[in-house]
Amino acid sequence: METGRASNHLASSRCELGYDPEQRANEFYLLGELRQLKCLRVYSNTSCRSVQLLDNIWVWFPVLQQRFFEPWVSTATSVELDALNRRLIVEFPELHYWRVSRPKLKDINASRRVRGLLMEIENYEVTDPKDILVSNIHVTLQKLSSHNLDKHAFFDQAQRILQKWEPLLQRVLEEVHWAFEGGFLKTCLRYVHQKHTIRSSSDAFDVMIYGANKLNLGEV
Repeated sequence: METGRASNHLASSRCELGYDPEQRANEFYLLGELRQLKCLRVYSNTSCRSVQLLDNIWVWFPVLQQRFFEPWVSTATSVELDALNRRLIVEFPELHYWRVSRPKLKDINASRRVRGLLMEIENYEVTDPKDILVSNIHVTLQKLSSHNLDKHAFFDQAQRILQKWEPLLQRVLEEVHWAFEGGFLKTCLRYVHQKHTIRSSSDAFDVMIYGANKLNLGEV
């Protein structure tokens, strides 16, 4: 928690100085004057770590999560959403490596269990968008909904949940400072300052909530 707060403070104090660094590209800086950073990234040398979620069940769990760097706190709702997210990851531990096992897709009982779990998530009442972000469940659902191996009912079900939550998440978009980079594996978090052009673009929601690649964010 303290590391996250320190990183957030460093990023805001160096990336939010109130001027466009490109406008001062050819200017001299005063001795000791802080230069505004174009970007600040936090990297991980691995996208996932092995975590025991249930008795004798170890899965690959994402290392970098926005909640570690944003000033958000856990609530009873976020804890319950986190538990639902962990149950979903138990069903698809390989999802973080861009694959869903075909035996899982063909297993009728497993498919019914997943659909039941997704229905439980869809029916769960959420009023604070930060609870979704703290639980990281939106990232798991986004990966599941965007999977293209096969077209199964629960892929559409995951997309339906995200569409239901989108108006809620739009309310907190300006309060999100750290965006995922590194493609599907999301091996990097990048601080996106308030004057970044992506924030006023049509891609702002997808980039800030679900992640981006370097082509989206550039170095502005």
